[in-house]
Amino acid sequence: MRIAVVGSRNYKKRRIVEFTLSRLFAEGDELISGGAAGVDTWAADWADEHGYESTIFKAEWDLYGKAAGMLRNTDIVTSCDILIAFWDGKSKGTMDSYKKAQKQKKVTMLCVWKDDEGTSV
Repeated sequence: MRIAVVGSRNYKKRRIVEFTLSRLFAEGDELISGGAAGVDTWAADWADEHGYESTIFKAEWDLYGKAAGMLRNTDIVTSCDILIAFWDGKSKGTMDSYKKAQKQKKVTMLCVWKDDEGTSV
């Protein structure tokens, strides 16, 4: 399976990300991600440490300007079978990926953590 892991740069719960990946990844799975700071980087580090293949879609800011992030999200979603989104309750990019995956009828999982309220769902 090709499992996309995306997340808000402000998401603070690295342990939750790593725990979730440890429960969902199986032999032969591949990580798909966007290479951004935070969740994307933690997921790539985790995959590397545990011997999983990774494909990282970096946003091409110089080429596409402000649209680069959303275009990268489309590439991630199109390339995955499953999408796991770790959302801070605010990030437009993470929610963009999640909604695109749902629209494409991908299997999705949304983990929400709201820093201001201290709420974890």
